[in-house]
Amino acid sequence: MRERYHLLDALRGFAIYHVIVFHFLYDVYVVYGLQPDWPYQTWVQLWQRNGCGLFVLVSGMVFSLGRNTFKRGLQLQILGLIITLVTVFFAPSEAIYYGILTFFGSVMWLTLLLKKLLVRVPAVAGMFSSVVCYILTKDIASGVGSFFGTKLFTFPEWLYQDCFAILGFHSNNFYSSDYVPLLPHIFAFWFGMYMFAWLREHNLTHLLTGGNYKIFTFPGTHSLEIYILHQPILMAICYVIFGYTL
Repeated sequence: MRERYHLLDALRGFAIYHVIVFHFLYDVYVVYGLQPDWPYQTWVQLWQRNGCGLFVLVSGMVFSLGRNTFKRGLQLQILGLIITLVTVFFAPSEAIYYGILTFFGSVMWLTLLLKKLLVRVPAVAGMFSSVVCYILTKDIASGVGSFFGTKLFTFPEWLYQDCFAILGFHSNNFYSSDYVPLLPHIFAFWFGMYMFAWLREHNLTHLLTGGNYKIFTFPGTHSLEIYILHQPILMAICYVIFGYTL
């Protein structure tokens, strides 16, 4: 029987709690209009980025443990498309394009396609290059590549079209209420993949077997189901609290 890495389940569960709380506050402040500028506050953006980063990093760590990766990626792509269609038709002002499920489906396929090349990179070099590439592309929405505030280069303007939005390039008119493009997030995923490879190389994966706290591991092992169901439930709660719909 394969050993269960409870710590990874717990971290994923912690990340799911973050998603639920963040989306509830987003619904209250933005969807129901109590404070529309809430998501643009610096601390909120940092919270969102760090929470998303943790979710993606842990998913990268468990990538090599998964089976039927292509099928799993297809499932996530289909679910992401369904969410896009539902939001476009029923909540167009809060439509979701290239959300977290589409990202995970895409990054699984891309990593599977490049796996033979990626596994040739030593784990430490992979972690280091992933961090550097993440930093260089984290300001892609601003059109620049920077390193701790120092502008190093500018991305070509012709890239900023909505047809490239899945990559991280888009026009000024593009909007998605849940947007997780490949850049820079793919590098957080690959960092997690290389981190797990390093732990495995040094026989340290036993460090991941602790942390079996059901309050975190249960949502961690049911993260997809919870993610799909949490937003309709949150909207129902908001309806009860505020007594009106959009």
